[in-house]
Amino acid sequence: ANSTEIYPLYEGNYTHNDYYIYKTESIDGLKKVINYSKKIGLKVMLKPHIDLSKEPQIDVIWRGNIGETFTDSEWNKWFESYENFLMKYANLANDLNVEMFSMSCELIAASKNDFHWRKLIKKVRAVYKGILTDSANHDGEEFEK
Repeated sequence: ANSTEIYPLYEGNYTHNDYYIYKTESIDGLKKVINYSKKIGLKVMLKPHIDLSKEPQIDVIWRGNIGETFTDSEWNKWFESYENFLMKYANLANDLNVEMFSMSCELIAASKNDFHWRKLIKKVRAVYKGILTDSANHDGEEFEK
């Protein structure tokens, strides 16, 4: 929850605990699933998630806690890493004509960084032309500014 680095856990280096298996699907795997979904007539929303695979208190601390104690400098680093993470999925969503793309999922502490989000939305908008959304948490985050 205090790391500014976001990274995938592909086949071979994924991890697990008693709660969850942390594994990142490959881009090729996502292409297959998206293309098959479209082939059978489904509409697709691509919603990348961040999970805290190395967090020892996974039952207490989760993605909504990311950055609660970050300084401005740490937020800059985190958003740089998040942009690198997110843009490959935005490009994939555009390339495969995915109907909806979610910019984030339950990133409560991060959602308060308007400056960073506005910059990132512009970058995503430059490559993705479909419906853009955010997957806010159900605890009121969707109403905060």
